[in-house]
Amino acid sequence: MSEKSEQNKELVRRFMDAVNRGDIDAFDELCVEDYVWRGVDPEGIGEAKGLPAFKEAVGSFLRAMPDLKVQILEMVAEDAAVATHLLESGHHTGAPWLGVEPKGALVEWHAYDIYRIRDGKLATESFLDDGYTIMKALGIKTLA
Repeated sequence: MSEKSEQNKELVRRFMDAVNRGDIDAFDELCVEDYVWRGVDPEGIGEAKGLPAFKEAVGSFLRAMPDLKVQILEMVAEDAAVATHLLESGHHTGAPWLGVEPKGALVEWHAYDIYRIRDGKLATESFLDDGYTIMKALGIKTLA
């Protein structure tokens, strides 16, 4: 693996550490100002363009689950891209989320992300969260 790929993986680890600390302000040094976050999330945000919008999107998860933790299960890097398989979990003890009042439920789901790095910072994130599992944990009626 190239040295650049290892550096990019370390950048993603630092980003996950910031999320685990609830330190959204650390994103200022880890992400480019025109950061783009896009994918499938249970809130239906879908896309956040620019660092302020991205920080607000992540903040919505942290307000709902102040103890949110992200565990990296797998990480692969090539050139300016880093792909991760994550296990995210937290207790819904904060703000209402997805129309559900907090009841302390443990919410645990898998997420898959591809990060692109530009000039030593995170530039884009394409992701897929397991919304079905999140809704089921919150007691939201699902098809199954």
